[in-house]
Amino acid sequence: MAYDYFGGRDHDVMAEHRRRVATRLSLRFRLRDASDPLDVTVEAFVSVYRMPQDVFMLLVQTLEPFKLQTTSGRAIPFYMKVLCTVFYLASGSYQRHLSTSVNHPLGQGTVSKAINEVIDLLNRPEVLTRYVRFPTTHAERVACIERNNHLGLPDVLGMLDGTLVPIFPPDKPNQPYYCRKGFTAINALIVCDASLKILTINARFAGSSNDSFVYHESGLPEVMEAAYREDHCWLLGDSGYPNLPWLMVPLLPAPPPGTPGSSYNKLHAKARNPVERCIGVLKCRWRCLLVPIHYHPAKAGRILNACAVLHNLLLENNMPLPVDYEIFIDPVEDPDANPVDPNELQMLPAELRREANANRQYLIEHAHWYLNRQ
Repeated sequence: MAYDYFGGRDHDVMAEHRRRVATRLSLRFRLRDASDPLDVTVEAFVSVYRMPQDVFMLLVQTLEPFKLQTTSGRAIPFYMKVLCTVFYLASGSYQRHLSTSVNHPLGQGTVSKAINEVIDLLNRPEVLTRYVRFPTTHAERVACIERNNHLGLPDVLGMLDGTLVPIFPPDKPNQPYYCRKGFTAINALIVCDASLKILTINARFAGSSNDSFVYHESGLPEVMEAAYREDHCWLLGDSGYPNLPWLMVPLLPAPPPGTPGSSYNKLHAKARNPVERCIGVLKCRWRCLLVPIHYHPAKAGRILNACAVLHNLLLENNMPLPVDYEIFIDPVEDPDANPVDPNELQMLPAELRREANANRQYLIEHAHWYLNRQ
């Protein structure tokens, strides 16, 4: 006997299609309304969403005043939009949302719209500057320097580094996005303090841009020069950045062991380690930064900003660091892999170079004393 597709109903193909779509949607709505994704143990919730339920609800309350208003009776609850977005950031694959998750039974199109909305909310100035804020006042800088004092070098405002975040190859021409490691990426600049709090992030530049170019085009030099002139403080960077009065980098070539220069390089590497750990924690929690982001580069940069907001939110609420974050720390590169253009250093004013060398010499003497004190 042949299969009866219509089950004894009228052989009206369009009516049968509408009936089946309505049944499927009704089932999804009933499943959505009956489930309570927050009603699990804290450990289970953290393993999936990287944060406990109370911090998640704090995030929802922070974003809710800026959400899109709707009058639909079947509108998705806002907390579920935030939930599936956090799940995407933590897992890196929104395809897994397709009606198979009891916690958020949503279609792919609905998930895409929810992710777009919540990512935009996390990038609103009111939210972004609430959690990711570079110290611009004297009081803020003093507090930040005090948090960094235990690292051994004095007057350190923060540490900076660049990290490559893979993205799906954008439309051609896309040569600028191919990084030195052979894949399309964004070169994101991150500045943090000793507590791993992100002070600023800039994810607007293509992967082929070297760290020095990203730094100079980010607007950070002007801010740091003002901070240096007022409070005599500096950032710590690796050998991919130029040595400036407000940006201290290691000595190259590496000085012989036992010399003051060797002590400086050793202490400098130790003091700059928090930014490498910060990037490791960021990528460990938000796995979307480990796989190619299937969005336009500008949208990928906004996703990076959103991850930075959530990273600082978790730090602010004393969430412990992931136990396995060290395996996600970027490997240490050869200093010659991403060098500073010598012509760039020669273009700096002579007075600026002298001031930078004097500051570094001060830190060299301090580091040699610090490591050899009794």
